[in-house]
Amino acid sequence: MCDLVIKNGMVIDGTGAPAVREDIAIKNGIIVEKGKSLSESSQNVIDADGLIIAPGFIDNHTHSDAVCLDNPTAENSLLQGVTTEITGQCGISAFPAIDPDIAEKTMFTKMVSKETLEKYKGIKTLAQFFDHIDSAGNGTNIAVYTGHNFLRITAMGFDDRDPTESEMAAMKNLLAACMKDGSLGLSSGLIYPPGVFAKTGELVELCKEAAKYGGNYATHIRNEGSDVVESVEEAITIARTAKIPLNISHLKTAGRKNWGKSLKLLEMIDKANAEGIEVWADQYPFKASTTNLAVYIPPKYLNDGLSGLSTYLNDDKTVKELFQILSVYSKTTGWENDLFYTEPGDIMIFSNIISSGKGAFTLAEYMKQNGITNKVEAVLSVLKKDVYAFGVFFEMSEDDIENIMKHPLVAVGTDGWTITSGTSYLPPRAYSAFPRVIEHYVGERKLFTLEECIRKITYFPASKARIKSKGLIAEGMDADITIFDNKRIKANATFEQPRLPNDGIEYVIIGGKVVVRSGKLTGVLAGRSVRHGRN
Repeated sequence: MCDLVIKNGMVIDGTGAPAVREDIAIKNGIIVEKGKSLSESSQNVIDADGLIIAPGFIDNHTHSDAVCLDNPTAENSLLQGVTTEITGQCGISAFPAIDPDIAEKTMFTKMVSKETLEKYKGIKTLAQFFDHIDSAGNGTNIAVYTGHNFLRITAMGFDDRDPTESEMAAMKNLLAACMKDGSLGLSSGLIYPPGVFAKTGELVELCKEAAKYGGNYATHIRNEGSDVVESVEEAITIARTAKIPLNISHLKTAGRKNWGKSLKLLEMIDKANAEGIEVWADQYPFKASTTNLAVYIPPKYLNDGLSGLSTYLNDDKTVKELFQILSVYSKTTGWENDLFYTEPGDIMIFSNIISSGKGAFTLAEYMKQNGITNKVEAVLSVLKKDVYAFGVFFEMSEDDIENIMKHPLVAVGTDGWTITSGTSYLPPRAYSAFPRVIEHYVGERKLFTLEECIRKITYFPASKARIKSKGLIAEGMDADITIFDNKRIKANATFEQPRLPNDGIEYVIIGGKVVVRSGKLTGVLAGRSVRHGRN
C-alpha cells in the first residue's frame, strides 16, 4: 500500500518527451511506480483526468532565503506551481549573516526588513538555516547561492576599493564555509553596492573558491543596457578563467536603443558552450524589470547604502550635483545614466509613503500631480520622500523576450520572493511567471511545445543546479509534482494588480504531500532544504 496514487492524467516527465497517459504511485515522498497499470494501490487517490501531470516547477531565480523565516507559506510560489526555489541571487543571501543595522543599508531593504532579520537571530550559518527549514518546514524547497555582496560587506563594508589580501582571504573562508554547508555556489549583483565596486579579478578569485566544491557562478551582470554585450563577455571570462559553470541571471536587453541585441547575447552563450564553458541563463516573461528606484543614482552616492543616500538627498549642494549628472548622458564603471533615455511614462513607482496605499503610479503622473516638468527633478523628489521606493521599468522589447525564451539553455525565474509583512510591492512575475509562460508563450505564441516548456522549467534547471533528486517524473525521484489544467491555465496578475490569482493550477505536491488542492493551499509546509551535493 502506497501513500498516494495519481490516476488518469497525461504525464509530461520533464525530459522533453511526448506526454503519455500514466498513473503514478508515491510512497515515503518518492515516486515508486509509474505506468498504465500500477501494482501499487492507495486509499488516497487524485483523479487527474483531463489534467497535465508534470514535475514540480523549479524557480531558477528567487530571493526567498532572505524572508522565508518571516513567512514560510510561500503562497505566491506554490499557487503558480513552484515546488523548489533557487535563492540567494543577485549577490544577496541570508548567509553569511550580517547585522540588521548593516543590512538596512542594502538595496534590498524593503525585502530584508529589520523586523524580518530579527527572526534570523541565532541562526548564524547556512547549515543552521537548512536545519531550521528541515525541522520547521517551508512552503517550497529552498536551495541557496552565497551572495558576493554580503561576503564583501562582512569582510570590508561598503568601501569602494579592492580588497586587501586579508579581506580576500576572509571572503574565501566565508564562501568555503557556505559551500561545505550546501551552497550552490557564488552569486553576484554587479549594479548594487558594494558589488558594483568589485573588479573582474576579485570575482575570478571567489569563483575559483566556489569551483573547488563543484559550485556554480550566478550573476546579475554589470550592465543590462548599452554595455550588455561587454557585461556578458565579462561573465563568460570569469567562468572561463575560474573554470566554473555560469548562470546569467534574468537575461535581457534593457532600453530601446539596445533592442535587438538578444541575438548577439545568445550567440555568445552558444559559442561559450562550444568552447567547453558551461553557460546558461534564466529569464522572467515580462517587459518590465523591478528594483529600487535608487538604481538611477551613481554608485559613489550609495557607498553608505540607501540610508546614506537619504542623507545626500537632504543636502542642497549634493542634490544640485545629482541633478547635473542625471541631466546629461554619462557612463562610468558599473553605472549608466539610464534615466536620460527613459520616458516618464515608462517608469512606474510603488511607494506606500507617497501613494498612501493606493498602489502604483507612473513618474509622468507624479510630475503632473506635483507640477514638475523635469523627470530628473521628479526622480530626486520621489527619492527624497521615500529613498526605498520601488521602480518598475518598462524597458524591454517583446521580440527580445521571445528570442531569449526560445533558446534551449534558458530557464524561467521570477526574481521574486515570499510575501512578508515588510513587502511593499512585488511585480506580477512573483505571482504568475510560470502560468504566463504556459498560457501565453506556449498556448498563444507557440514558441515551443508544452513538453519543451516543462523541460525548461523542471529538469533543465534541476540538472544545472546539480539537484539530482528533482525535476523528473521517474521512479526513485522525489515526489514533487504539479498538476494543471492546460485548457484553463491563465495568469491574471498585472503590474497594477499583481496579486490576482492564477487559474488552472489544480494540485501541487511536495515530497508526496499535497500542498495545493483544487487551487487552494492546504497549509502543509512540506518544503525542505536542498543542499548542494546531497540532493
